[in-house]
Amino acid sequence: FSELRESAAWVEKYLAEDGDGNQIADYAKENGVTICLENMPMLKFSMGKPEAIARFIEEMNDEYFQGCLDTGHAHIFRDVTMKSAVECMGKHIKVIHAHDNMFNRDLHLYPLVYGNTDWAELGEALRTVGFDGIFELELNPPTRLPDHLYNEHARLIRKIGGRLVDMMGYEL
Repeated sequence: FSELRESAAWVEKYLAEDGDGNQIADYAKENGVTICLENMPMLKFSMGKPEAIARFIEEMNDEYFQGCLDTGHAHIFRDVTMKSAVECMGKHIKVIHAHDNMFNRDLHLYPLVYGNTDWAELGEALRTVGFDGIFELELNPPTRLPDHLYNEHARLIRKIGGRLVDMMGYEL
């Protein structure tokens, strides 16, 4: 976590030095890049919760600043539901990092296999705000998966992704 803390601290320092974010926005515009700010699971940082990300994006008022809703990071905060996270970030959500946990550490568990995130609630909320962005499974696979199990594992991930998308009311 120390590298992540240092990285997040650097971003906050950079944004503070940039003042209104014009340097970053200018770079994004010049290069056709959309900058997606992701909610993080750390209370110490001012942009940890989805509502803080949404507030920042609204203040930037720039199409090149959008949001990445990380479900596992949001789920660590017991006062944040998937519905409330989506409602506050709304139309600014361009990317979903989908993974699960048990209201604890950032474990990147497989949805529908481990964890207790309400995926149906997330799907309903995303449909309500008209989400049509990128839905990424951000998983923590086994570190030493034998070669002969690789294809089976890939099929499992595909199956989980398909079931998750179906359960949330979307189509592949």
